[in-house]
Amino acid sequence: MKPQQVHLSIPPPSFARPISPCCFTAPESHFSNNDTPPIPSYTSGLTREYSWNASTFVGGPTTATWRIQPGAYIAFALDTEAIAERFPIGSEAYESVQLFPVNRYIGLVSASYSYNEEDTSDGSKGRSVEELVVHYVAGSVPRLPGLESLWMPISPFSDFENASLNTTTLFPLKDRYQWTTFGARLRIEHLHESSLQFPLVEDDFVRFEEQAAIDYPSMAELQASELGAEDSFVVDLLKVPSFSLPVQVWRDVREATCRDDPIEFVAEVSALERYVL
Repeated sequence: MKPQQVHLSIPPPSFARPISPCCFTAPESHFSNNDTPPIPSYTSGLTREYSWNASTFVGGPTTATWRIQPGAYIAFALDTEAIAERFPIGSEAYESVQLFPVNRYIGLVSASYSYNEEDTSDGSKGRSVEELVVHYVAGSVPRLPGLESLWMPISPFSDFENASLNTTTLFPLKDRYQWTTFGARLRIEHLHESSLQFPLVEDDFVRFEEQAAIDYPSMAELQASELGAEDSFVVDLLKVPSFSLPVQVWRDVREATCRDDPIEFVAEVSALERYVL
């Protein structure tokens, strides 16, 4: 089956700003040690070690602090309630954010982190925060010159069964593309638990990491040498950023009426940012 392609509509440049007073979060305000957990670097060796604040989680991570581990598929959506709480109750911005329509998307968790926020000015203890790095799942290949091959098929997938990524429980959507170089950093505001989960088989998660190790430097080289300004801008939008987005997360991806085009998530964030500024 010939891979499908999707037209990428480019959001306004405002999304390219690293920090927004709306829903983007500056790493230095999140981490008590001012050390932002790195995006997984597949060019410097494969690693899936869990990261946590050693002063808070003495002895290492526990099940309670490491709820979603790398290799799991999740559904996610911007958490408008959490974003609205940043504005005065009853204000125009508060009401607008509450009513803003958001969609749900699917991603593969490639890294997860926990840390404690700084204590508040009134002496209250800073809350524990969980962040995930996810790589997008889409209904098509990335439609960018030279980057159309940066994906892996998720089983069940027509004509690619021998090379498909397999989950321990059969993935409920057919013919989905696992993008290997594009994704997002998410901050969990609310986790919808479920006994039905869709983690990758361990060997297949290793295959994803190995493929990402090949694809990341290829993407960087192509972006530096061959892509025009417009396509390079889209690549930057789709890369995992250094800031996190507040989201709701669902373990059971079947509960989400998911969108198949990750660029829609990027555009959604940009639209919400403009909406409340």
